[in-house]
Amino acid sequence: MAPTSQAGPVNLGIARRVCLVTGGASGFGAALAEKLARAVGCFHNAAGDIISYTHTVSVLKGAIVAVADRNEELGRKLVQEFEEKYAGELDIGFFVFIKVDLSKLDEVKRMVDAVVRRYGTIDILVNNAGIGDGDTWFLRGDSQRWVDTFGVNTHAAIYATQLVINEIWKKPEHQNRGGVVVNTASMAAFDVEATQPVYGATKAAVVAFTRSLASLAKSHNIRVNCVCPAASPTPLFLGGMNHPRLKESFAKYQKEGWIVPVDLVAEALLYGIVETTLAGAVIRVVPKNGIELYDYKTSKAVKAEWPRQKL
Repeated sequence: MAPTSQAGPVNLGIARRVCLVTGGASGFGAALAEKLARAVGCFHNAAGDIISYTHTVSVLKGAIVAVADRNEELGRKLVQEFEEKYAGELDIGFFVFIKVDLSKLDEVKRMVDAVVRRYGTIDILVNNAGIGDGDTWFLRGDSQRWVDTFGVNTHAAIYATQLVINEIWKKPEHQNRGGVVVNTASMAAFDVEATQPVYGATKAAVVAFTRSLASLAKSHNIRVNCVCPAASPTPLFLGGMNHPRLKESFAKYQKEGWIVPVDLVAEALLYGIVETTLAGAVIRVVPKNGIELYDYKTSKAVKAEWPRQKL
């Protein structure tokens, strides 16, 4: 379903909400962070069309954004650029950077604790950080790289989700307000790539994890969704261009029109946050259809619900 454009103010429901974006110093994360703070993005209207709003609205409708990344120089530069760009429009402290190595679970907890100490809670978590298999062909690959890839792409997302949900459920007022988790997966979970088998496996795991938590929307007022973009010119993707087969793949993707803009993926991530009807949703971003909901046949396992109880 192709997005249409419509200018004008809209309440995206994220005013003063605290949002933590991992891998937020560049690519999808950086683009999303700006949209969150400015409350600019997309949503579904009553007819089911995706409406893209490009109207800059009041700061009171924007979110507070904590950007987490392992690249401290890039992260601090991004926050500084945002503060200078929106001086007088956004309050001081609306952007903050946290350095973190998500391959280490103790740092995942330190990251979450740091945001909670500063802002009191986390309302929105975007597990966006990701790394690939590296430049080495699988049969000669480094096993530690595989461990790190699962650590950053999958284990960190799972642990951060657990920590944030438990944090939300510590206070009744936060329980009533609820929360949202959006995971950045990949079309590699569907269309396998021979040069990145471990990366594809981590993203398939993220999709399964997301779908498994669909019932939390009903039992705990927490919506969990994921976004699966096709190839996009992010630092992660372009950083793998040293691998000759990836160069071939990228050239093929470009020729066949299979590259999606970074900004469109950020729109899809924001859509997963603000669309209140979505829970356990898999949102794909592909050149032909743009932003689309992938229709799984729901299994009995997905239909099973968690009991509503204090966590």
